[in-house]
Amino acid sequence: MQETQDMVLQRYLSDNERYADLINGFRFQGQQVLKGSDFSELDTRTGYRGQKGKRSGRESGRKRKQRYRDLFRKAAFGVNFMVIGIENQKEVHYLMPLRVMGYDADEYERQAAEIKKRVRCQKGLSRSEFLSGFGKDSRLHPQVTFALYTGSAPWDGPLYLHDMLDFTDIPEELQDLVADYKVNLVDIRRMENTDVFKTDVKHVIDFIRCAEDKEALLDLVEQEPYVKKMDADAFALVTKYTNSKEL
Repeated sequence: MQETQDMVLQRYLSDNERYADLINGFRFQGQQVLKGSDFSELDTRTGYRGQKGKRSGRESGRKRKQRYRDLFRKAAFGVNFMVIGIENQKEVHYLMPLRVMGYDADEYERQAAEIKKRVRCQKGLSRSEFLSGFGKDSRLHPQVTFALYTGSAPWDGPLYLHDMLDFTDIPEELQDLVADYKVNLVDIRRMENTDVFKTDVKHVIDFIRCAEDKEALLDLVEQEPYVKKMDADAFALVTKYTNSKEL
């Protein structure tokens, strides 16, 4: 079976050092806040499936189609951790804020379901704690999603949920009450400084940025020493994105 760009990218970023480098370069301007050893894998399946017939009422009917995340990791910070997801986008997606919000909500529901199993086994619960399946002192772990955009066209889609909403004639006092949601977009082809990356993520992004410029791509092939010792996964990725005969 011929591999897709998504499959090749997922294999490439399955390396935790690269995963950490991408986040460090994009969010921390290259500061080594995260290390590969801080990451551990999570199940990429998301979505809540109600258990049919277990109980009557609203909860037994809650079903959501199960979805799969592109990349999903747990990042350790001392005794705590944060969930960091990466979604690959080859094309502009005009529902991206809603899509990301759904992924993040799925993860919080997954955590809440795990907490519920533990809380319901405890003694001395208040009525509210038992009914919600969530203790007064229970806490969810924070979740963030990065949209990794590799398309050649500039991103012209919404980056905030509010950008998708029609507020015509809605009073500002009510508009302010509508929760917003942000897309953390990583626009690979329009990155100005790739020196913030410390692994071969830098070289891969440089190649993808030149994918539409054959002269620049040829110069990169001829002048970049890394080409001669490129990792197999990195090579598979850049050739998939550049379709380069020179490579």
